[in-house]
Amino acid sequence: MTRVLLVDNNAHLRRLLRGRFVREGFHVVEAADAAAALSEAARSAPDLIVHDASIVDAAGRPFADLLAEDGVLAQVPRIELRARARAGGSRGVAGVACVNHPFRPEQLLRLAHGAVQHPADGGADG
Repeated sequence: MTRVLLVDNNAHLRRLLRGRFVREGFHVVEAADAAAALSEAARSAPDLIVHDASIVDAAGRPFADLLAEDGVLAQVPRIELRARARAGGSRGVAGVACVNHPFRPEQLLRLAHGAVQHPADGGADG
């Protein structure tokens, strides 16, 4: 089962997205902040990271930069949830896709399936 690490400080949004991902056959691990996310990533070895682009650590460093500095997590495909479009992209992280708020959960799920090449039927090759 494909493991998704969902990182957002908005508990309501995490709950909504968790439900959608689970119905699509993903295993979801949640975190509300950068420290918890890094801890969960070490435990769960996610196949995909979906996170709010505004998440920072206690020192104010963007979560995206923390991922880029980690040799393993830098290779994990991820989707950034952004409040608005911005110029440039995330540095040093493989497989970055961006979704701007407001977004439809279906849009995010399409990107997630594509990012991990997760078959829509829940496990058959195809």
